[in-house]
Amino acid sequence: MLKWLNLTHLVLIDKSHIPFEPGFNILTGETGAGKTALTEALNLLLGAKGQQEMIRAGEKEAIIEAAFDITNALAARAFLDHHAIAYDLSEPLIVKRILSKTGKNRSFIGTTQVPMNLVRELTIRLIEIASQHATIHLRQKESQLALLDLAAEAKEALESYQSTYRKLQESEETLAQLCADKADLSEKIELYRYQAEEIDTLALQEGEEEALFDEYRQIGAKQDEFTDLKDVLETIDHLPSFQGAVDTLTKYGHTEIAHALKGAANELIEVSFTLSNALSSIEEDPNRLEEIDKRLTEIGCLKKKYGDISLKKAFLDERLSTYETLDDSILDAKQAVDALKKLLLEKGAVLTDLRQKGAQRLAKQVTDELQSLNMASALFEIAIQPINPHLSGCDEVTFMLTPNKGEGAVSLQKRASGGELARIFFALKFVLADQENLPILIFDEIDANIGGETATIIGQKLRELGTHRQVIAITHFPQVASSANNHLKVVKAERNQRTITQVIPLDKTAKKDELLRMLGGHSFKQLT
Repeated sequence: MLKWLNLTHLVLIDKSHIPFEPGFNILTGETGAGKTALTEALNLLLGAKGQQEMIRAGEKEAIIEAAFDITNALAARAFLDHHAIAYDLSEPLIVKRILSKTGKNRSFIGTTQVPMNLVRELTIRLIEIASQHATIHLRQKESQLALLDLAAEAKEALESYQSTYRKLQESEETLAQLCADKADLSEKIELYRYQAEEIDTLALQEGEEEALFDEYRQIGAKQDEFTDLKDVLETIDHLPSFQGAVDTLTKYGHTEIAHALKGAANELIEVSFTLSNALSSIEEDPNRLEEIDKRLTEIGCLKKKYGDISLKKAFLDERLSTYETLDDSILDAKQAVDALKKLLLEKGAVLTDLRQKGAQRLAKQVTDELQSLNMASALFEIAIQPINPHLSGCDEVTFMLTPNKGEGAVSLQKRASGGELARIFFALKFVLADQENLPILIFDEIDANIGGETATIIGQKLRELGTHRQVIAITHFPQVASSANNHLKVVKAERNQRTITQVIPLDKTAKKDELLRMLGGHSFKQLT
C-alpha cells in the first residue's frame, strides 16, 4: 500500500505530506485547488515525462517522494530481488524522483540512485491509475481483447501462441529468402559456371604468381651476368698472340721477362677456359622468360577481371553449391512452415476456447454489476469472431451493450454514452480486481459521467473493493466521498503573497463539513 506521499515545490504545492490509509481513501476539493497535482506526481513515479513547468516558480527542483509497504507486494519484491536492490520489510520502501531546472533529473529506490526505467518497472507492479480518459480505451478492440484475456486467465496460452507465431514468421521469412535466392541464382547460374570454369582452367596454384616473379627476376639477373662474362671472354679471345713477343724477348736475353709473359699468356688461356665453363652453366632455356611472361599475363588478366581470384573462386563454389542444395532447403523450409501453421492453429484453438468460456463468465459478471449500477435492463455481451491468425490470436473480440430493454446490442466502439462507458469501466474494475492483482488502485475523477444515485452505489463498491486492496479516488461526488475510510481535502490558499496548495486529512466532523460543501448546503442525511 501507499503509506504517504511527500511533495516539495511541485506546481502550486510548496511542501506537503499526504498520509494514506488502508482501504478506501478519497481526495476532494474545489475545482482548481490542485487535486490533479497528486495524480501528476504519481504519474511521474510511473514514468511520465517530467516537465520543468511542473517545478514551482522560483525553485530549482521539485521532489516527489512516496513510501510503500511492500510486505504483500510479491511482484514488486521479486523485481527488487532480481535487480539486487536492498529493502527492509520492517520499513517502508521509499521511491523518489527529483526534477531539476538544469534538466539533470534523478530517481531513487531506497537510497540507491537508479535509472528512471527501473522506477517505472517497479511502480507499475504496485499502482494503476485510472483517469477520465481510461474509458476511451474501452472503445478500442485491443483493450477489449486484453481485458477478456485477463478475465479468461489466458496469459500462458497467449504467450505460447505468440511464441509459435513469431517462430512461424521467422520460418516464413527464411522460406521467402530461399525462394528469392533460388530466383536470383537461376538468372546468374550460367555466368557463375562460366566464371568458375575460367578460373579452373587457369589452375592457379597457391603462391604461384609470387614464385613466377621471383624466377623472372633470377633469370633476368643471370642473363645480365651471362652478357657481361661473355664480353670479358670475347675481350680475352681477341687479344693478339704473345708467342712472337716471347721469342723477341728471348732473342735479346730478356729471359725472365719472356718467361713471365709466357706465364701470363698461359693464365689468360686458363681464365678463358674457366669463363667458358661458367658461361655454359649460366645459359638456360631461352624460351623460359617468354613462358613466364605469358603465364603472368594470364594471371593478371583474371585478377583484373575478378580481383582476388581465390576469394572469387570461393564465392562461386559457395553459390554453385547453394544452388545445388537450394531445392532441398526450400522443401525443408516449406515443411517447417506447414508444421508451424498447424501448431499455431492448434494453439489458437486452445486460446479461442479459453476466451469463449471467459467471455461467458465476464459478460454475466459485468451485466450483474451494470444492473447494480442503475442500469436495470442492461445486457453486456462479448462477441468473438474468427479471423486470420495474427499476433494476438485468431479472434476478433467486440464488447457489446444493450443499455435498455427492447433495444438492439451495439458495440462500444460504435455507440456508447460517456455514462455507459463509465459504468462499464467500473463494472470491469470490480470484476477483474483479483486478476489485475495490483495492491494500489487510483481513480482520477473517473466518476465524472455518472449520476448521483449511481455515485452512491459506486462509493459503496469502492469501499468494498478497499477491503481487498488500497483504493484512492479523486471525486466531486459527495455520494462517493461519504463511503471513504480516509478523507483528504485539497485546499488552495495564499501565504506571503504566494498561492499554495495543501492536503489536509479530515476528522469525522471536518468530513461532514466537506460533504455539506460538496452537496451545496444540502442536508448530510441525504448521504447516509
